[in-house]
Amino acid sequence: FLVSIDVEGGLVQRFKWRPPILSGRKQGQRNDTAFTYDQFLTAGKKLRETGINMDLAPVLDVAKNPSGTFLKSRIISSDASITAEMGRSIIEGLNDAACLSTAKHFPGHGATTEDTHATTPVVNKTLEELENYELIPFRAGIEAGVDAVLVAHILYPELDSANIASMSQTIMSGLLRDTCGFSGIIMSDDFRMGGLTTRYDVGEAAVRFILAGGDLILC
Repeated sequence: FLVSIDVEGGLVQRFKWRPPILSGRKQGQRNDTAFTYDQFLTAGKKLRETGINMDLAPVLDVAKNPSGTFLKSRIISSDASITAEMGRSIIEGLNDAACLSTAKHFPGHGATTEDTHATTPVVNKTLEELENYELIPFRAGIEAGVDAVLVAHILYPELDSANIASMSQTIMSGLLRDTCGFSGIIMSDDFRMGGLTTRYDVGEAAVRFILAGGDLILC
């Protein structure tokens, strides 16, 4: 069985470990790959001791102004290369502890100030623009061997004008699988979020997600 939880550090902690796992922002400010690796190697080991074998981390979204997004301190850095390197360390730490890692929220939440828990954000970026910024950390995470990629409930009209990312064959099977070369688990963001439920019935969405190339539904 997969038993998962989201331990990102900072506000998304779930356990009262000492020392605590630092937030993504603080990991990025330290910019110390060895420190971040050790933090998540320890986290992975503690999760496994608890009976949890999948962590819904790292957050690989980037934003020019992280504080202006709903993710805030969960974003590692506005610098895509720093986010990529810290994300790689998180993935390697978790995986070396035999805990599955999950990159989120593909293909990137940082270009919107809106919260997908309440509404469906729209990101009007071209594939070229995404490749030059948002996709850099995700590509690094895939190269590092991330086990799962969690897909956001966001509309990217330049990629698929009809479907949000989590319902889009173009984005999941095309961009994530074929273009980025990801062969692991494609996971949805939570099906109870307004970013999905304002547009789809949950049962219909579950079928659409699987048919579009998804593997694992979070609900």
